[in-house]
Amino acid sequence: MPGTEYLCRIKDIYNVSIDWLISGEGEGKEEWKGDQNNSRMPIIQDDQFKLSDLLAKTIYILESPTIYRTALAHNINAFHQAVISLSDTEERLSAIEKKLTDLAAENLTLKKEIEILQGGEFKHPSE
Repeated sequence: MPGTEYLCRIKDIYNVSIDWLISGEGEGKEEWKGDQNNSRMPIIQDDQFKLSDLLAKTIYILESPTIYRTALAHNINAFHQAVISLSDTEERLSAIEKKLTDLAAENLTLKKEIEILQGGEFKHPSE
């Protein structure tokens, strides 16, 4: 019989009941509280890992003469690019939102001027 730590890890990864793993009885699946798109990979909270451990493991893999070295390097580069792209996209969105606000204000000013030039009294669109 596998040890408690091993069973707990299986429980966490596959979202199954420990009772079900041991006896085969009862409900196997527990209610999933994580990402529904990837039930085999639970979300790791900040307090569940140490950055120094992850960096040490990353270095170990990148220095190994295995195919995992190449795969990890490609993944790191892809994630890095995704994070940079996300940051760039957020900056661009913020700039677009500011331009939209400025254009709305300019549009209101122009409507006021047109109304005045046409000899009428300007009425705010919300009135």
